[in-house]
Amino acid sequence: MKTILTATFLFCACVCNYAQTLNYNTLTHVLTCNGTPIEARIASYELTAAQKATAKADFLTTFAYLGITSADIIDDAAYSYNCHAYAWHLREGYTNKVWINQTIQLNPTTEISNLSLYWSEPNPCFVTTTEALAEKIFYYAGDHSAVKSSVSGKYESKWGQAPVVRHNPTQVPSGYAPASRRYYKKPSLSVPEIYSITGPTSHQNGQYADYQAVLKNGSPTPTNYQWILNPTNGNNLYGTSSSTLTVAFYNAGSYQIVCRAAGANGWGPYTTINVQVYNPGSYSAAYPNPVSSTLNVSFDQALVAQAKSSVQATGSSQSGKAFVLSIKLYNSNGVLQRQTTTTGQNITLDVSGLPEGLYFLHVHDGIAAKPEIHKILIER
Repeated sequence: MKTILTATFLFCACVCNYAQTLNYNTLTHVLTCNGTPIEARIASYELTAAQKATAKADFLTTFAYLGITSADIIDDAAYSYNCHAYAWHLREGYTNKVWINQTIQLNPTTEISNLSLYWSEPNPCFVTTTEALAEKIFYYAGDHSAVKSSVSGKYESKWGQAPVVRHNPTQVPSGYAPASRRYYKKPSLSVPEIYSITGPTSHQNGQYADYQAVLKNGSPTPTNYQWILNPTNGNNLYGTSSSTLTVAFYNAGSYQIVCRAAGANGWGPYTTINVQVYNPGSYSAAYPNPVSSTLNVSFDQALVAQAKSSVQATGSSQSGKAFVLSIKLYNSNGVLQRQTTTTGQNITLDVSGLPEGLYFLHVHDGIAAKPEIHKILIER
């Protein structure tokens, strides 16, 4: 066992991105501070106490040339997590031990980023900085991560499956390419800044709509908020000094919702979102009614045009997709008989093969809570 462990740790000490070949077959995900998933792997086994002791002894022998001593080891060897998980996940207070690879191998020729999501998101959890201000260190040419130690001039990092070590910045295996380092820290803003406003960008007139201010990472805790609806146009606003705004829309039109936040050092910049408010109406007409063979379904193109701007509305099943109207015909027992979709063009339904009786035509845009429903009578 000692020989196997020694060979393993000699190799893994220089490679952090190695989970594919060592029984890390259980896929999971951990989350950034924004809730973005980072792919991770779970080890199928962990070292015993005896194996950890053997690994430590082998490690000290192997890296004696770097000046590493027993006093520099701050945690045991472990199969369950690696350098990236230690630096970016566990040191942020999480306790689930996983193996995080720098990239995700989609196929033999294609890799995509994984670890870099911690600092490359639009509202990043970490931003680049100088070594003096760094909290995290990425050895970008050597696939290794470390954290700044509380001991001046030292880093702390886990060497593959080997122990966690306190070391000088260049006191690492040459495979980590110690001269190639980037430095990161959490964002730190002097005033609170609104990153985005979430809420519907298109809304039906005569209804309430809720909007939420999302702070940039690193913003100080706000002491106040300011919301503006431009133009006000007879609509009512509730919660204008909190992070959540409710608007009672009474008039259709184009609006801009504006928000900023204040902290101990003053007000942050404004952030805006555009909202289209449209009058309720019937999208569709179905004729002839009664019908014998071909049912025509036509659409009010003005209302369709208004609704097409709603495809990005928060909570809409259409969010992020092309605008689509769903057309479904049910019999009186609620059994689906015909269905199709359209982007707003008039359509026909062949009902010649259906028995006579009462039917219900549902037209749904994926935005409204309920579909429009037409009673259809089939007679011959």
